[in-house]
Amino acid sequence: MKLHPYALILGIGIAVMVLFALRHPLFAIFAGLLSTFGLDMYFKSKITDDKK
Repeated sequence: MKLHPYALILGIGIAVMVLFALRHPLFAIFAGLLSTFGLDMYFKSKITDDKK
């Protein structure tokens, strides 16, 4: 499974910001994974919609 590069960068950024703000490592990892996969699905759906 190939991730969109912007989704990976933003997902890691969100995880780091959650870690700094809330200081809860497990929630930061969970938020980072969910945001990465969510943004990946969003970016991939936008790419396929533009090509139609």
